[in-house]
Amino acid sequence: MDTAPGSARAHVTAVLREWKASSDTAADAATIVTELTTNAVETTRKHGLYVPISLWMLGDRASAVFLVWDATDATPVLRDATSDAEHGRGLQMVNGLSERWGFYRPDEHPFGKVVWAAIHKPEG
Repeated sequence: MDTAPGSARAHVTAVLREWKASSDTAADAATIVTELTTNAVETTRKHGLYVPISLWMLGDRASAVFLVWDATDATPVLRDATSDAEHGRGLQMVNGLSERWGFYRPDEHPFGKVVWAAIHKPEG
């Protein structure tokens, strides 16, 4: 799980490059996905669960949605964190870079949650 955020970042960047997204959009998406996967890995470990997380990416020429599932029921919380805080800035970054974001508990899983973020993807 240590490599999950970097792997997710590389995958999203490569896919958006193929989709002809602008480099700014790809960079924003990479940051969003890195933060979502990092949060998923950290909360999973914090709860003593060593279960893989999952990433889905959906999109078209106009937009993309990134969804990250983890095995915990912990509700993601947008915190007020200072720029030098070690924790708490991830969702602030997701909030600032995405059109919108949220979470839900999927019916098809007996536990866990999906945190998602949507972006507008202007063509490069």
